[in-house]
Amino acid sequence: MNLIERYQDEMYSLALSLTNDDKKSKALAMKAFDKSVGELYGGYNKMKVQLFRTLLSFAPLSKLKRAKNGDILYTFKKNLPPFERQIFVLKFEFHLSVLETSLVLNSSRAEVKKHIFFILNKLFKKLEKTLK
Repeated sequence: MNLIERYQDEMYSLALSLTNDDKKSKALAMKAFDKSVGELYGGYNKMKVQLFRTLLSFAPLSKLKRAKNGDILYTFKKNLPPFERQIFVLKFEFHLSVLETSLVLNSSRAEVKKHIFFILNKLFKKLEKTLK
């Protein structure tokens, strides 16, 4: 049971008793939940970072499932070292900023930028070979 499921009935009941309007009560309960969770982590971005960091601790991207079409990016990503693979996924697939990526990985922004540079150079070389 997640946090929303655990408290949604109580939050909705309280909101309904205050507003006497079903639609407003649902919106109010969700707004209160979003704000409360955001404040627990210091805002949306910090919550996102914490969620991604937690997920990476459970699934460190050590094994990628094979893409059905066996595309170039799958092979490229599979052959990256684990740290660079995590950066690649966070930065280019989930569009996290350098700062967010560094926070998720507990690394410095300079370190993340350095590896992004290496990743892009490797990808460029791979594409050059493939397109020849």
